[in-house]
Amino acid sequence: MLMFAVDMRMKQWAHAGIARHNLKARMKTFVRATSIGDAIRQAIRRVGFNWRPYVLRAYFDTQLMLAESKGLVIRDYRQFWMGHKGDIENRYTTNKCRLPEDVIEDMREAYRRSQELSTDDKARNKQGKAR
Repeated sequence: MLMFAVDMRMKQWAHAGIARHNLKARMKTFVRATSIGDAIRQAIRRVGFNWRPYVLRAYFDTQLMLAESKGLVIRDYRQFWMGHKGDIENRYTTNKCRLPEDVIEDMREAYRRSQELSTDDKARNKQGKAR
């Protein structure tokens, strides 16, 4: 079945005038971690920083840790957002194939609360410097 689908796609492309040498380029449209890392690195460099993309991940995790310490985010959500497997309990909650809609909404609300903490801290820092 797969070969039939590939064969049909090749015929459609040939009919559309796509050259055979472009066929491999067309079929390599997967998103890879290195491609994402390169794009992030280029954006960071464009604004004048020499950071690695991992710095943003570390910052994100630190902000979530602070939000967790203030009771704004639960540890399971933090682990899920960081892409960690977590403990055995996570196998039955956040690491299922499909999250229930109410869990997704609760995650969104927890993330909003954690962002408010971050923006409140920035506002306080600006006010403190102005004094």
